[in-house]
Amino acid sequence: MKLKAIFFVLIFITQSVFAYGQSLSSLLKKYNNLEISEAIEHYQSLGSPAESVFDGYTFECKKQQDYNPKESPKSRKSFETFLAYVNSHPAPTVEQKKYRLSLLEEAIKAGSWRAAYFDLMWQIWDNRGDREALETLSEQLVTMTSEGTPVVIYAYLMWTMSWLQGEERYKLFKVAIDRGSPQAMGVVGAELAMKSKKLGSMGKEMLACAISQGEPNAYASLGNIAMWEGHLVDAYRLFEKGTNSGCSACADHMKNFAGLEPNIQSRGSSYISNDYTLRSINEFYNKQQFVYQLTYMHELLEKLPEHMEIHVTDRQIVDLIQLDR
Repeated sequence: MKLKAIFFVLIFITQSVFAYGQSLSSLLKKYNNLEISEAIEHYQSLGSPAESVFDGYTFECKKQQDYNPKESPKSRKSFETFLAYVNSHPAPTVEQKKYRLSLLEEAIKAGSWRAAYFDLMWQIWDNRGDREALETLSEQLVTMTSEGTPVVIYAYLMWTMSWLQGEERYKLFKVAIDRGSPQAMGVVGAELAMKSKKLGSMGKEMLACAISQGEPNAYASLGNIAMWEGHLVDAYRLFEKGTNSGCSACADHMKNFAGLEPNIQSRGSSYISNDYTLRSINEFYNKQQFVYQLTYMHELLEKLPEHMEIHVTDRQIVDLIQLDR
């Protein structure tokens, strides 16, 4: 009788686990195939000057490294030595700043275009209150932009944001995209995917290409689009990947998981630890954001250590979606 009872208990447990798996699987499928949000129609009704510029355009996923100036082994090593020092000293002392400057000067003398570009953008920041100095530095940026280096073109686009608008701005974005700029692909891709019914698929292609080149912010755009299209599970998986790749906007979406724990008492999942992990991730990225936003160079985005990454389960995603709805 005892063996028979144990047998039936095992059958019950097996059936329960199977039913739970089926239930979770069906919920994941359900929440990944919801109705398209009205937000898409709203944004598409706004239109975008990018649409007229890119209508008829054939997009190719080009790589910016193919359009960057060539570097000698010496210039590359000099800049990477400088870069390693910058990444290891996010809050340098006065003496460390002096040493950092000496490393930069050595890299410039060695012929590193990246060092020369970094130095120019740093000078623009340092002289932001000096109109006369900025005019001279702006001319230097225009000259450097005319050389066609993708990240420099993008920096110029950000620098001229307040006065270069409309189609003229997107024509220069097209030049940057033709030369493989992942940042430009991220901006235009999001614009087209969200605001153009005709060119939306091209926008998604641009975002995917941007991600393939290490542009973390493209994850947020693809995640938002997935949400609007009713693919909520895909959206949170994109936000998860983005958070682990340097996307601060993605981390904002993942904060919702930290708030699950008080509402769910019996799941046995580590919701509180997610909150701690996210705070640690934000602190890690905040230390390097200033220098990255100054130059937009992906080399300045230090990779998040694997032990700091956040990972959520399918069950957590379903729990969050159910609470939000």
